[in-house]
Parts: sequence; C-alpha cells; structure tokens
Amino acid sequence: MADSNVDDRPICAQCGARGSQTPPVAVVLVFLEQMPEGYPLIPSAPYPLCEAEGRRGEPCESIMVFIESAIRAHVETSRAGEWSAAVICFGSATRLPWLVKRPLAHALARA
Repeated sequence: MADSNVDDRPICAQCGARGSQTPPVAVVLVFLEQMPEGYPLIPSAPYPLCEAEGRRGEPCESIMVFIESAIRAHVETSRAGEWSAAVICFGSATRLPWLVKRPLAHALARA
C-alpha cells in the first residue's frame, strides 16, 4: 500500500522548492550584444522552470541558470556576447510568456 503522506512533487535543484513548476518551455528568445533583434532557442527536451520566490520576493535562480545554459549550448549565441533580456514562451496556451531582464549585478558577477 502506497504511503499517502509522501510528497512526490518535483524538487527544484536551485532553491529546493517543491512542486512549483511551469509548463515546459517551448522557446526562448534571447537578446544579445551581437544579436539585438533576438535569437530563438528551442529546448531539446521538456524543461519546466521553477516558479518559487525567495524570501525577498526574488525569482528562483533556476531561470537565470536555464537562460545561461541555453545560450552556452548553442554555437551562434555562445559567441554573441552578453545577453540583456530573454522572452520565455511556454508550451501551454494558458501560460503567458515571461520577460526576463538580466540584472546588472548578475552580469557583473560573471565578469
């Protein structure tokens, strides 16, 4: 008999939140220094993002990790300089796209 008290919802690897995930990402439109018109990136496998917020209301770091990884994984975007913004579209008609702007502090931490 299965234990009904076991919480089997996925756990975010970045923040540890349980079960607060988006539908899988369908496409990410990234805006980079050398590609200011935007460049679409399509995940090769279903990839939901964490929707949890930190104590101060900031979004989970998994969103930034996803964007950075997607940019590094593509030949064209990995050479196109730093990114400034991204539009994340989900594979669900019920979910509005997210606009993610790169905070200056995040960019400086990589320098």
